[in-house]
Amino acid sequence: MIKETFKYGLAGVTGNCGQVGVVGHLIGGGYGISIGEHGLAVDNVLSAKVVLADGSIVSTSESENSDLFWAIRGGGSNFGVITEVQIKLHEQRPDAYVCDFIWTREQLPLLVKEINKWRETQAVDEMGLLMFCKGPQGPTILLILIKNADQAAGEASFKRFADLNPIAQVPKQVPWEQVCALGDQFKTYDEWLNVVTEGAASNTAVMYELYCTSKVSQVPVDATAYACRISHLPVLIAAFYPSDGNYTDEHAKQVTRRLKAVIETELSGQSEGSVTKQAHICGYPNYADQFATESSINEDYSRLTFGPNYGRLQQIKKKYDPTMLFNKWFSIRPADIKGAA
Repeated sequence: MIKETFKYGLAGVTGNCGQVGVVGHLIGGGYGISIGEHGLAVDNVLSAKVVLADGSIVSTSESENSDLFWAIRGGGSNFGVITEVQIKLHEQRPDAYVCDFIWTREQLPLLVKEINKWRETQAVDEMGLLMFCKGPQGPTILLILIKNADQAAGEASFKRFADLNPIAQVPKQVPWEQVCALGDQFKTYDEWLNVVTEGAASNTAVMYELYCTSKVSQVPVDATAYACRISHLPVLIAAFYPSDGNYTDEHAKQVTRRLKAVIETELSGQSEGSVTKQAHICGYPNYADQFATESSINEDYSRLTFGPNYGRLQQIKKKYDPTMLFNKWFSIRPADIKGAA
C-alpha cells in the first residue's frame, strides 16, 4: 500500500514491519511511525466492509452500521472478516532522518535518563526504538531515533544523544517506505543478557517503542473499541530459537514470561487505574499473541484488553456473532452467555 499511495505523495498510518498487512494491523489498534502526527491507524478508518458470521456482507461507517464500525476499530477479528477498508491518507515527505546509536551497558543508566527527559518534550514527528539485541560483536544496546524531517532538523533534535558519546552513531536520510519497515530499564537488560548467553535463545530481542502518544491520548476511551489511550510505552519481546534444535514454542513462551515478569516489576507502582493495568499486563494487543489465544479460556485477558469498553462490545457481539464463530483473538463473550456481564 505504501508504495502505491506514495506515488501521489501520500501515506497512511502503517506499522513498523513491512510484511504486516494493513487490516490486521489497524483492527488491533495500529501503532506506527506516524502516530504522533496522525494518531492510531484505527483512528484513521473511514469505512469498512465486513463478512458476518451468517455469511452476509455489510458496509460500516459512522453513518451505516455504526455500532459494528465502532467495534471493529480495536475489537480485532471478533465480529467478522473485513474484506475492504477506506482509510485517511496524509501528505508525506519522501524521506525521514534516521540515526542509529550504539551504547555500552555502563552507559545505559545515563541513556535512559536522557530518553525520559526527551520524551517530556518529544515532538509529534519524532519516535525511537530502544533495542537489546544481538549485534555483530555480541550483545548490543541500540537506539534508533527517527524524525520525519530533513537531516539538519534531525541532527538538531537528537544532538542531546550525540553529546552523550555513544560508541557509534550512523545518521542517514531513509526513504519513507523503508522507514515504515524498520521493525524488519536496567534489570530488563540484565535478564535479557542472561537469556541470550544461555545459548539456544541467543537471538532474542527486547524493543521499547518510543512513540509520541499525545494525539492518541486526545481521543476519548469510548470513541472506538480500542481502550488503551493513556501515555504508555509498548514493549516487544521476540524470543528466537533455532529450528534444528530440540526446542518448542513452550521454550519461547518461558523466555517471554521471564522477561515480561521483570518488565512488569519495573513498571509496578508507577501509576494506577484499569486502563493502566491493561497496558502493564496485556500491553499492545497486536503484540500480545500469547494472551490473545489464551483469552478463549481465560476471559480476564479480554476484559483487561478492552477495559471499560468490554460491556458494550459484548452487546455488539450478541447482535452480530451470538455463537462466537469468531473467537481466536481476545475473544469477546456475547452478553447472553452465562457469566457474561
